[in-house]
Amino acid sequence: MKFRLKDLEELLTKKPNWRTVVNLLNKKSFETILENQYLEVDILPNRFADAGNILGLAKEISALTGIKLKPLKFNFKEINKKYSDFVKIECKTYKCLNYFGRVILDVKNSPSPKWLQEFLESYGLNSVNLLVDLSNYVMIKFGAPLHIFDLDKIEKQTIIIREAKDKEIFTSLKEIDYKLPKGAIVISDPKKVLALAGIQGAKSAEVTLDTKNIFIEAAIFDPAIIYRTSRELNLQTEASYRFERRVSDINTLRALEYLAYLIYKFAKGKVTKKYFQLKPLEKPKKILLRYQKIFDYLGFEIDKKEIDRILKAIGCSLIKKTSNYIYVTIPLERLDLIEEIDLVEEVIRIFGYDKVKIKFPTVHKIPSLNESYQFVNVLKKDLKEIGLNEVLTYNFIDDEDLNNFIRFFKEFYQEPIEILNPVSNLYRYYRPFIFINHIKVINKNLGLYNWLRTKNIYLFEIGRVGGWINKKITERDALCITITSEDLDKVLIDGKSILNYIANSLGLKKFHITPSKYPKDEFDIFGYIHTEEENILGFIGLINKNILKKYNVEQPVLIIEMQVSNLMKYYKEEKFYQHIPIYPAIFRDISIIVPEYIQSDIIENEIYEVAKDLLEDIELFDIYQGPPLKENEKSIAYHLIFRSPERTLTEEEVNNIMQQIIKRLKEKFGIILR
Repeated sequence: MKFRLKDLEELLTKKPNWRTVVNLLNKKSFETILENQYLEVDILPNRFADAGNILGLAKEISALTGIKLKPLKFNFKEINKKYSDFVKIECKTYKCLNYFGRVILDVKNSPSPKWLQEFLESYGLNSVNLLVDLSNYVMIKFGAPLHIFDLDKIEKQTIIIREAKDKEIFTSLKEIDYKLPKGAIVISDPKKVLALAGIQGAKSAEVTLDTKNIFIEAAIFDPAIIYRTSRELNLQTEASYRFERRVSDINTLRALEYLAYLIYKFAKGKVTKKYFQLKPLEKPKKILLRYQKIFDYLGFEIDKKEIDRILKAIGCSLIKKTSNYIYVTIPLERLDLIEEIDLVEEVIRIFGYDKVKIKFPTVHKIPSLNESYQFVNVLKKDLKEIGLNEVLTYNFIDDEDLNNFIRFFKEFYQEPIEILNPVSNLYRYYRPFIFINHIKVINKNLGLYNWLRTKNIYLFEIGRVGGWINKKITERDALCITITSEDLDKVLIDGKSILNYIANSLGLKKFHITPSKYPKDEFDIFGYIHTEEENILGFIGLINKNILKKYNVEQPVLIIEMQVSNLMKYYKEEKFYQHIPIYPAIFRDISIIVPEYIQSDIIENEIYEVAKDLLEDIELFDIYQGPPLKENEKSIAYHLIFRSPERTLTEEEVNNIMQQIIKRLKEKFGIILR
C-alpha cells in the first residue's frame, strides 16, 4: 500500500527521520520502500485490519520510534431528533457481523475543496463530490469502508440487510447490471437493491449534489462472502479489498463518528441523536503473558521493564503485574493478537530480531541418514552418468491430459485428485503419472527451444504422483524415464539398455518385461517391468502415434515409469566387486527373424537357459521391421559374450553352444537365421 509522508506526519507529534523509519519497518514490521515523499508498504494479511490505513501505520511507527501520536478530536453537536425517527433498519442474515448507521439532515453537498481532491488523487481515487470524497478520505485514514445513501431515495425509509434473491439484478454506480450469485449480501429497501454489501453502492440511492438528507452505513461483513461475490462478479473495489482482509468493529465505529464530524464541519449537516448498532462491540481480549515464556524463546533474559514498555507501545492496557507475569487487555483493532504466543512474538519483534544472539543447540545424537534420500541421489547420479537429462515438471495436468490416458489411468486409480482452487485449468488435477508432462517437455524441446536442432532427447525425473484408491488419496514417489528419437529401433534398444543398467546398478542381472495388451489408442507397445521373483516394479510403453499428434510430437516416444520404493528394496549401499577376468572372452553375433509378437526378453531367457554360466552377457543391438520381411515378422540381432571364470574356452565349445542355442530357438519360436 502507498502512504503519503505528509498524511503520516499530521498524526505524529514530531517529524521522524523517514530513512530511520523505513529501516525499522523493514527490520520489524513490513517490507517498505521510500520514494518521492511516499512509503510503499507491503502490509501482511494478518495485520491489514489494524495497519492497512494511515492511522494504523502511524501507530506502528509510534511503537517503533517512540514518537507519540496526536490525539484525534472530532466533536460535533447532535440535534434533538433521533435517527430512529428517520430510518428503520432490519438485518435478515447472519453474514452481517455488525452494522452501525447515522442519519444526518440538511447537508450542503458541493464539489470538494482542493486539499481533499489532492488527497484522493495521491491515493489513486477520483473526486466525485464532497460527501463521497469525505467517506473515501475516512476509509483511507481509518481502513474502514463506509457508504452514504441518499435517505430521500430509500423506499419507506427502511433499510434491509439480507441475502440476494435467486438471479436478482444489481445495477452498479456505473450503471452495469449484475446477476447476483447465491449467498451474496445486499442492502435494500422494500422495493429495490440499494447496494451490493461490502463492494459497491447501487445507482438507485446514489449521492448527488442535490442530496439533502443522508444515511451513513458502517458495517462488518463476512470476509469469505465478500471475496467470493467479488470474484464471481469480477467486481473488485477499494471497499471489497478491505472487507476481504477483515475490518475491526471498533475502527468501523470510529470511522463513522469521524465522518459524521467532517460532514458536520464541511457540509454543515445536522447530526441526529445516537447511532444504530446491530450488536455490542466485542469485548477486549485479556491475555496473561509469562516473562519466562519470552526468555525461553529469546534464549536469554531481557529487562522486564522493556517488555512492559513494548506492550504499552502497541496499545495494551495493564490489568495486573507480578514478578512472573503481566496480565493485559489487547487493543480491539489488533485482530491478530489472540493468545500468549502472539504477544511473545510481538515483544520479540519490537525488541528486535537483530538483537537475538545466535546460539547453536548442543547435539547429543547424530541423526541417521535418510535411506530414501540417499537412494534417490545415487539413482540420479547413475542416470546422469549415462547421458540422461534431469527435468522438473509441474505436478499437475489438465482435462485433456487425463482423457488421453483415461483407460490406462483406471488400471491404477479409481478417481483423479482434483484441485479445489487451481491457479489455471491447465493445472486442474494432481498428476497420476509423470510421463504425461514429459510429452509436453519433448514438444517444447523439439520446437521453439530446440536451438541445438537435436532429435534425440533423453529425460528422467523423480517426483510425486497420486490418485484416489479405496476412498483414500494415495501418493508415491516415481522414477520416469522418457526417450525419443526419429529412429524407432534406437528408442527401443536404448530403453532396454537403460533398464539393464538400472538393474545392474541395483545388483540384479536384469529386469524382465511381461507384455500386456493395452488399448492401441494409448500405447502401441506396453509391458510390466518385474524381477525374476515376479515383483512388479513399474511399466514400459511406446506412446500411440495419434496421442503424440495431440501434443504435436511426430517421432516415437518410449516411457519407463517405476515406483522408487519398489526399486529401493534392491538397493544396497555396499558394493561388491568382481576380479578382472583373467581368461579371454569369445564374441559371437546372432541375427534372427521371429514372429512380431515374441518379446526380446523371452528370447534372451532361452539363450541363457542353454548357455548356462558360460554366457557372460547378451546385448541387443538391432531391431528391424519392414521389407523384405513379412508384415508380422521382425529381425532381432544380439551380441553374445562367452567366458569361463576357470579356464579358456575353445572355439569348438562356443560353436557347439551356438548350435544348441539356434536349435532351441527354432524349436521354441520357429526362428530363421539371417
